[in-house]
Amino acid sequence: MISYKDFLKKLVNAGLNSIIFSIHGHNAELHDSQTRVNESFHQLIKGIENAKKEKLNIGSNTTITKLNYNYLPEIGEFLIKIGLKNSEFIFVDPTGEALNNFADIVPRIKEVSPYIKKLLDLGIENKIPHWHIRYLPFCYLEGYENYISENVSPFSKEIHLGPDFVNYNVASSRKLISRIKSPSCKECKYNSSCEGIWKTYAEKYGLDELKPIK
Repeated sequence: MISYKDFLKKLVNAGLNSIIFSIHGHNAELHDSQTRVNESFHQLIKGIENAKKEKLNIGSNTTITKLNYNYLPEIGEFLIKIGLKNSEFIFVDPTGEALNNFADIVPRIKEVSPYIKKLLDLGIENKIPHWHIRYLPFCYLEGYENYISENVSPFSKEIHLGPDFVNYNVASSRKLISRIKSPSCKECKYNSSCEGIWKTYAEKYGLDELKPIK
């Protein structure tokens, strides 16, 4: 919708000052294959251009799936090229269509990890202010603790407000309802900060990937 200038102008006049775009690929083929909407990448680029003209604060979220994880460095280079300074990379939550098509959408953490480290290195090298990974266990991100959303205060204090729900304790409820750890995680030095993995992921793939760091 942000690709429509008149619509964006109404939002700005109503007080909008920042936008987070969902960017799931560095080109139309990859992005559109995940949104399942033809021309969505084209609209995305146009929307970003419109938002820049309105001098809005712009950020991005990228959902990490089987379709795009081996392109994460290229996606990172694309985000830097278009001038984004606030980006989150989010390991897919296996609910909804991701659950219905689990085998095709949800990758193994151990397979994704090397690409994520290359991606994070890009943000570090280019001194991007906010370049964080979300929903991965800390045991696969040792050395990148300052780039883990769960380890950053604003994310831990996140609230969700909508017309049909109110949640002032997102992090706490997520830990109780959606996340799980291995018994061996108690031995890990990151146990107090790490949330573990999605329960559905554990049901499908098990907990063997979790290795405590001492």
